[in-house]
Amino acid sequence: ALFIVKMHSRRRVGGCTRCPPRCCRCCCCSRTLQIPGTRGGGEWGGTAYDASSNILYIRSSEAPDVETIVKQDARTVTNLPMIDQGKRYYSMYCASCHGADKKGTAPVFPSLVNLEKRMSRNAALDKIKRGAGAMPPFQGVLKDDELEAILSFVHSPDANAPKPVQVEVAAKQAVKDMYINTTGYTTWKDPSGNPAVRPPWGKLHALDLNTGKYVWQIPLGNDAARQQPGEPDTGLEGKSGPTVTAGGLLFIAGSSDKKLRAFDKSSGKQLWETTLPAMANANVSTYQVKGKQYIALSVAGTKENPSGYVMAFALPDAARK
Repeated sequence: ALFIVKMHSRRRVGGCTRCPPRCCRCCCCSRTLQIPGTRGGGEWGGTAYDASSNILYIRSSEAPDVETIVKQDARTVTNLPMIDQGKRYYSMYCASCHGADKKGTAPVFPSLVNLEKRMSRNAALDKIKRGAGAMPPFQGVLKDDELEAILSFVHSPDANAPKPVQVEVAAKQAVKDMYINTTGYTTWKDPSGNPAVRPPWGKLHALDLNTGKYVWQIPLGNDAARQQPGEPDTGLEGKSGPTVTAGGLLFIAGSSDKKLRAFDKSSGKQLWETTLPAMANANVSTYQVKGKQYIALSVAGTKENPSGYVMAFALPDAARK
């Protein structure tokens, strides 16, 4: 089930203090709680179906998100100073992951605050163009002037670029009003920094399509730092879906603990795991060469290898006999 709850809070936005606590109806002060969040439920990475047993395997993310829908200024973007253009483009392309305040949501969406102290301008531009981690490449999506505008906002203006001239703009775009979710991937957290619901925050389910009942459900992924003594794994949000094989195994990755895991498809018992160099947001593929079965998956880039990896695994020959 999907629950949508309207949240209201007294906070100053653009000088607005006219709204009383808990009964605000001003769009600048209201947010929406979505349970499960934007990446939640079982829809993101797809499912795996085992035709021999008529069982459907589903990954679900349970953590709630906070959504903030903001009406965009209808002024013409090209008539604004460069840094203001960058703020507009940032809201359109970046804020849903990195947040309107540029603070991000670690570990998946890093903070961009003081980015100029950690990364050169050229390195930041290259990362936007080529993508990294969960961020897709924007080369070909954004024009050069749009990239420069975003860099002016998140990093620093180009010292060689001509100084923009402030222009009084009143022109309206010939389009309908546009609204953007500026906190599309912001998890609602408790004071300790955990998702504000009880774990597990991510699960793996086996659903019998003959009976409509779950055969088993287990936490998927674990944050050892947040796991309470004696409690089961915390479960973690994830994007990739499962892959089930005729040999009785189920493979899945995609959580922030960077693990690739194998389970017994009948019982949900974990049989194997390995740590990848980064998160793997893609589903596992399986193929065969000369009678030997392999699994392979795409893994996100790292600082050492921004382009990412394609990794393949197989049982040792001795283990297959």
